Amino acid sequence: MKKVLLVDPIFNSGNIPPNLGLGRIEAQLMQYPIDVCLVDFVISNKKNISLAAFHEMEAEFVQQVVDAARDADAIYITGSHGMELKPYAIFSRIKLVSTAIKTAYPKTKIFFGGALANYYSLVYKIDAAILNAFGIDYVVAGQEINAAKDIIKYLEIDETRTLVSGNQNLIPLWNAWQLTKYPAYLSAMINTGCPYQCTFCFEGKVYDLKNPQMLPNTVLNVIQSVRKRHKVDSIMIEDSIALSYPWFDELMDVMQMSQATWAIYARSNEIVNKKHLLSKLRKSGCRSLIVGIESFEDVDLKATKKKVTVQQTFTALDLCKQANLAIQGCMILAFPEDNLTQIENRVKCAQALQLATYRWHVLQPDWQKLPDNIMGMETSRITDHFNVQVSIPDSCLLEYLDQAPPMAFYDEHVLMRLIPYYKDIPNLDKYGYKGKFTFRELMELVVPIIQNIDLPTNEDDMYPLLFDLGPQAALSA
Repeated sequence: MKKVLLVDPIFNSGNIPPNLGLGRIEAQLMQYPIDVCLVDFVISNKKNISLAAFHEMEAEFVQQVVDAARDADAIYITGSHGMELKPYAIFSRIKLVSTAIKTAYPKTKIFFGGALANYYSLVYKIDAAILNAFGIDYVVAGQEINAAKDIIKYLEIDETRTLVSGNQNLIPLWNAWQLTKYPAYLSAMINTGCPYQCTFCFEGKVYDLKNPQMLPNTVLNVIQSVRKRHKVDSIMIEDSIALSYPWFDELMDVMQMSQATWAIYARSNEIVNKKHLLSKLRKSGCRSLIVGIESFEDVDLKATKKKVTVQQTFTALDLCKQANLAIQGCMILAFPEDNLTQIENRVKCAQALQLATYRWHVLQPDWQKLPDNIMGMETSRITDHFNVQVSIPDSCLLEYLDQAPPMAFYDEHVLMRLIPYYKDIPNLDKYGYKGKFTFRELMELVVPIIQNIDLPTNEDDMYPLLFDLGPQAALSA
């Protein structure tokens, strides 16, 4: 029997659900005479880890992968942070894993796919030879489930069953997973990507209308299949346009049958257009919506092709409050052309909304065309990306930034994760936007306001808030 090793290199402190894409790949491979095993990087209940201590944990993880790869016929490494819509800066660890495997077993073939692979191959059009130099033999572009077809073809297995390439309705069982290491909630995804194509977002770059959508009953089956082995109380529908689907009413019925609390992403314009569904949404078990607010200035929304107005956002928030649905607001804290007064007004306006929680972002530059006024960077080469590593505990980030490449400072999440340590962040005066603000000025302005809100700033820590703990969601319906 052939053996395939699946590798999840994303550091997981125990808050991220089992990887959806890997679960689908396993489900497809299990239809054939293939032994599927997994090595993941889950380390829970660890706080205040030093960078040196974390590097030791990372080395142990790499060795676990090498040991598991000894008799593998093929290896697949995911570049997805839980699911296919989050490209996380993690290539340096993927390099560690792939080069270690190739050093030990030069003939073993390594496949690489998921969000990060799409980021490099679809957005930056990288030459495969660049990745080949690090031991990666095949880059899987598009939906992550495509990896199953590529692996089976490489293994030359007789395809006595029909391969369902791109099928969103495969039910991941996560048989190879030790599910007790994971939290009591799951992720599901109706479709990969988003048709709105806001310029700041990765999801629009990987959207393909031809991809089939996950059906409501599949979501229910995912919950039920995992409940046989692990407690599952809640589920996150990882889809920016869930409310727009014509059968969303059916999905609410299915979720009510599941008796699980749940949360979804939603756009303000869709909330307004589907306001008649909101009361049923709450009764079906939905507790919160993640809404991309971004800015309170229409000029910013227009410049980023958001296709939403500020008035629609305020109307949507009022409607959700009336329906007792908590809101997690996604805010772009700073645009390159902002001045400090604009930033302060944006943060204070967000604070006044008293949302369940906030996802703060610094607008990440288009690495193919840097802003003219960017500080501390003159060029952006593809190889620079390979040295950025943000998949580490918050407690290590401060030490990491002392030696990190400039690109790390402009990652959309890093500065916000460092709010508790901001006074000690090195080199903040070197980065920012000329004539507008340095990152030190930015942090000194916004951190006191955000700390006063007293909510998590690392998005991985927000999962529990999605379901039951938001201030509005705690109220009775």
